[in-house]
Amino acid sequence: MNTTDTALKEMYDAFALCKTNKSKVKFLEDHKESGLYKDYDIKWDALIKVWSSKNPNAYFMSTIHVEDEDENKEGTKDTLDKYN
Repeated sequence: MNTTDTALKEMYDAFALCKTNKSKVKFLEDHKESGLYKDYDIKWDALIKVWSSKNPNAYFMSTIHVEDEDENKEGTKDTLDKYN
């Protein structure tokens, strides 16, 4: 998050005060409709979908995607061996 932008910081802090997922969804819908943040690249629909789900935390679980089969294999130049 860009903490130097006071508008985003204030919105983030206000969102953090929402206690229930229902109140978070209402907050997001209200802010989306307000148009105040149209200059920002905020994925309102995606956020509303996440916080409307039964388990929002499932959307935030980290996943690893390896595109190169040789990536991080011992002996390859892009390995992490040197740090172990």
